[in-house]
Amino acid sequence: MLRALRSHSYRLFWWGSFVSNVGFWMQTVALGWLVYDLTRRASMLGTISFCGNLPMLALGLLGGAVADRASRRTVMLGAQVVLASAALTLALLTASGRIAVWHVIAVAMVAGTASALYAPVMQAVIPSLVEPGDLLNAISLNSVQFNLARVVGPAVAGTVYGVVGPAGCFALNACGFIVLALALARIRLPHRPVATGPPMTHALREGLGYARTHPV
Repeated sequence: MLRALRSHSYRLFWWGSFVSNVGFWMQTVALGWLVYDLTRRASMLGTISFCGNLPMLALGLLGGAVADRASRRTVMLGAQVVLASAALTLALLTASGRIAVWHVIAVAMVAGTASALYAPVMQAVIPSLVEPGDLLNAISLNSVQFNLARVVGPAVAGTVYGVVGPAGCFALNACGFIVLALALARIRLPHRPVATGPPMTHALREGLGYARTHPV
């Protein structure tokens, strides 16, 4: 049941992702409380969520093209640096008492953009971390850590929020991204030759054409 964890690189990835996702869910809960405290409007929570998810919709195809052509380690590490910086910005603004809703919207869009580029690259990397026969187990364990973090994160957020406030939740989330970045820096990835062929814009057009002709 835990066969994929025999791989050192996959163990680093799994634990780093778990710590990072716990921080993500901590921030998600804390951000909801903070935004409601700032606006007293429940509808604003939906607006923040929309702004955070919009880049995922807009840049999904770009993320796939990047996963095929760019250095995957560089993209993943860069995304974690951006995400950690975004969380730290929230922490500093909140701790200073200068936080405003527009800050939250801007940070949500920046973080959403980084996540949109990271997600497809991460999915493309997993098969290279384990033996072919352990791939399904690796995918299942990755789903387990995500859902486990979704339970642990909000529970921890309630305690941290009550003790040190939302800034503490955001700061811990930044630390979680740093932990994942350190793990990603140590995993072993196979050498990939630089992609050649049509430019990235051509790949994007092909993706859009496929989406139009194969509706879900």
